Amino acid sequence: MNPVKALESHGQAVWLDFLARGFIAKGELKTLIERDGVRGVTSNPAIFEKAIGGSDEYDGSVSALLKERDRAVVDLYEALAVEDIQKAADVLRPVYDKLQGEDGYVSLEVSPYLARDTDGTIAEAERLWRAVGRDNLMIKVPATREGLPAPDIQFFMSHASYGSAHKRDLERLPGMTISLGQCRPESRGSVHVKSALPGTEPSIRPNFLATELDCRTTVAGMRIARRIADHPSLERYVAHENNPGASVQSDEDLLAYARATGHTTHHPSGTCKMGHDPKAVVDDRLRVHGIAGLRVIDASVMPLIPSGNINAPTLMVAEKGADMVKEDARRLR
Repeated sequence: MNPVKALESHGQAVWLDFLARGFIAKGELKTLIERDGVRGVTSNPAIFEKAIGGSDEYDGSVSALLKERDRAVVDLYEALAVEDIQKAADVLRPVYDKLQGEDGYVSLEVSPYLARDTDGTIAEAERLWRAVGRDNLMIKVPATREGLPAPDIQFFMSHASYGSAHKRDLERLPGMTISLGQCRPESRGSVHVKSALPGTEPSIRPNFLATELDCRTTVAGMRIARRIADHPSLERYVAHENNPGASVQSDEDLLAYARATGHTTHHPSGTCKMGHDPKAVVDDRLRVHGIAGLRVIDASVMPLIPSGNINAPTLMVAEKGADMVKEDARRLR
């Protein structure tokens, strides 16, 4: 039996983190649903960026939309994304109907530009729901504590249990891991040059959990993760909590565990911040202050830590930086 489809017998629902127009049109999504038991599809701006920019599948639609009237890039993106979501939702509708709404959804994210606007996020979610017009649409708006302007924790679910989070060593018994990351930490670390020799490694001080807000947020996130694992719908899958373990209950003990085992999620940024203050490394054209002919064009120039994963904003920095390099080169001719 197909091992992916066999997961159904264990009460697992497999969702696909990918979407593209040709993938739907060629019947590949339908095949995954029927052959492998895929029960849902997630989408995000980075997925659509790769799909739209990496093929000519959307050229005809873009031309048709522009013939109707001039459109901003964000409007073009939404029109293309909504059409793909609608088509994917239609392919998944039999799953939605068969499972009476338990699965069979396609997700669509609210714009990250509304991350600090609670009312705007709700209004945007309602607008997108009407625009797509499919019962099996899932609008992704993370829940958080009352009164918080925007989500402050991102959760990660892994179908594996690790002996060491740092080494990613799998434990011998099957399990799952719920991990979390603070979206907008206040703590700031440092990176310092130790030698004039380029091969010498720098001195890196992450300085995690250095502020009261970061400590409170992390502990609150750990408690939410426990509530998720303790939910009755997961009861038959959970034998016990390995780490930090049932004996760890106080805020102080949870924080101590986070300090001892926490680590970066490999999305560092902001070590060469952009600006004109004394701590800025590059100016607003990404040129290193005081050194002619040298730029930094990557996530390190971000003056603030983005709330979500940094893949999409890093691509934006790279594209804008490339434009600046070409503009300056033309001026020198």
